[in-house]
Amino acid sequence: MDKLLAGLFLFLGFIALILIIGLLISWPLMLLWNGCLVGTVAGIGPLTSIWHAWGILILSAFLFKSTTTSSK
Repeated sequence: MDKLLAGLFLFLGFIALILIIGLLISWPLMLLWNGCLVGTVAGIGPLTSIWHAWGILILSAFLFKSTTTSSK
């Protein structure tokens, strides 16, 4: 039972770490978007929150990530 509980805590800690790292990576994107882009582009909507910035980061990773592999 102790091994199962330790595994569960390890899994939840890993998920929490992934979320925290993702939010820390999204924070500069939010600052750049709100600080630079919103001021220069006319007619743009409301400011972006950290959750929107995280979504933009994930979406751009899906769109622009290279999937080619090289075998040497």
